[in-house]
Amino acid sequence: PYTTLFRSQRTRASFERAIESFNRAILIEPQYAMAYAELSRTYSLATVFGLGTPTEMMINARNAAMRAIQIDDSDATAHTTMGFIYAHFQFDWSDAEREFLRGIALNGSDANAHLFYSNSLLSPLGRHAEAIAEMKAAMRLDPLSASVDSFLGRTLLWARRYRDAE
Repeated sequence: PYTTLFRSQRTRASFERAIESFNRAILIEPQYAMAYAELSRTYSLATVFGLGTPTEMMINARNAAMRAIQIDDSDATAHTTMGFIYAHFQFDWSDAEREFLRGIALNGSDANAHLFYSNSLLSPLGRHAEAIAEMKAAMRLDPLSASVDSFLGRTLLWARRYRDAE
């Protein structure tokens, strides 16, 4: 909760603080799947904020997500983040889609799961109608999110729906 707030601030310092907080939670409770899952999601986005090399951050993200899944296979965030990792780090589209769909099935209320599925897999593969539908779902779930709004615009641009993107 407050650690995801750090991450949502979208700054290098807030990401560092989120990683520190999730690691502290894991030290206190080593079987806390959600802490590993949220740590994984944080690492997967960390290179955008200059926290490390993409390889280093994705390896950290993968390790944390795999640990979360070992502890609790029903953790939606861990599955969605594995989808992100398969798409961005391993370019394994079938495993990425399987993990995205598993995460969304487990928690369809996670706007970021829809955003990541749309922009990490569907749009790059040219599946624009599906990508837009996922972004609209994300927008319904989190209508005040600046990242969801901006990625909806990007998704519409990639689909060459310029008027809608405006």
